[in-house]
Amino acid sequence: MTVFCGTLQSLVDLSQSDAQAFDFCRRYTIYNMAYGQLSHFWTSSVLSVCHSEPAVLHAMLALTAIHHEHSFGSHSPALVRSADAHYNLAVGHIQKLCNTGLEQYQVVLIVCLLLLTCDVLQNRYGTALLHLNNGRQIFQSMRAKRTNLRHPCVLQIPADTSSIEDELTYMMALVDLQSTNYGSLRPMFKLVTDSNGNTNQEENMPLAFASLDDAWRYMMIIYNEVERLVPTSADSGTTQYLCYDPASVIQQGRLLCHLSDWRRTYRNSAFRVPSSSKDLKDSWLNFRTLHLQMLQLLAEISIATCLVYGDEMQYDIYLPQFSNIVSIAENIGPMLPKVTFDVGVVQPLFLVCSYCRDPTIRRRALAVLSRAGKEGYWDSRLVALCSREKMLFEEAAASYLHDPEEPLTEERDLATLIPRSARYTETWAFYRDNDMRELDVMFKRRKLRHGQLQYGEEEWEMFSKRIPAPAA
Repeated sequence: MTVFCGTLQSLVDLSQSDAQAFDFCRRYTIYNMAYGQLSHFWTSSVLSVCHSEPAVLHAMLALTAIHHEHSFGSHSPALVRSADAHYNLAVGHIQKLCNTGLEQYQVVLIVCLLLLTCDVLQNRYGTALLHLNNGRQIFQSMRAKRTNLRHPCVLQIPADTSSIEDELTYMMALVDLQSTNYGSLRPMFKLVTDSNGNTNQEENMPLAFASLDDAWRYMMIIYNEVERLVPTSADSGTTQYLCYDPASVIQQGRLLCHLSDWRRTYRNSAFRVPSSSKDLKDSWLNFRTLHLQMLQLLAEISIATCLVYGDEMQYDIYLPQFSNIVSIAENIGPMLPKVTFDVGVVQPLFLVCSYCRDPTIRRRALAVLSRAGKEGYWDSRLVALCSREKMLFEEAAASYLHDPEEPLTEERDLATLIPRSARYTETWAFYRDNDMRELDVMFKRRKLRHGQLQYGEEEWEMFSKRIPAPAA
């Protein structure tokens, strides 16, 4: 270890405290960031490039300081100063690299992804979006120049990430997908399984997945298609996404078939582990098996409801799926680190809290969120706060008072309990200023006229509220 630290210090004149921080990075930060991923971007590419590129090393030290602070849950001025100092040094180095004509574009993209991670873990989503858009532009232009691709926005997700290029492809696809709830309307890249850009899963889906990584790769491609189809109120000309749009109906049918094919292939896979196996309850394999089950439930709800966006009554028939998502999250939540870059339980639980109107299931989801951490763009504290506000607002509008001692009976009609007039579709949250002490939370829904939902750019109504932001 003495020789190792000395080598690093001779490269960029690391202080003793920074050398210790890098040791923490190698032992903890790298592995927590990579938790649940098929990619070796963190454990292989980033660590190896740290030894030769000061820009990557400084960006990783900035991320380590942020990770260290969040992992132990205590505010440290020294760690904040260290994060800011290394972040700025990384920016300075990357600006010099960019002036060379992007000959080292892989290094530039790695630093871009590391700085983006620093920003999302600190909820600086605007700055993260700048890094992401720069990374998208560099990645797209470099791929077009090197391979003469006719469609540089189409990404093949490799079955085995065996090079830095493969790792960058996977990571760009991952952040592109995560950003759809944090500044991007939908993914920029279209994900495919082969180099010809073929997305027909009936042709590409194997008879059995080779591994859990393989199953996750195909699920990621399905999610990419879902996010490219689902509209939001921010879309221009939202009417094109109504259920009577033939192209959208065809695409929805294809996605439902893809998901059904995925389930069939998963059942045929030899590696599949019964989630009820007590011997594997705390194992990594069982965690990933349960996590995949939760993601396919999330995909089922998202695909089935995407073309009648804004009709909140459609979600009531998915109570069994919502309940299963929460049950799985209760099981695997304790296995997750406090800070990671991959999607864990927060995004699925946000869907439950947003669209499940069963008061008991909603509160179970909020209880899991209260114990979760940061998962890439998803901050459990922020999600829990906004979700609780929406739940209480809808229940107050419905004149419902929850009594935990009197659980709902199966015969109770949710449409009567929380009627359409009390339900809202979208949740938006904005920090008031750079201090991040206050949030403006907004709930949006389609207007009702004569009992019918209104579709169009101006046919939305909104309720807003200012609340204290979650403590750092």
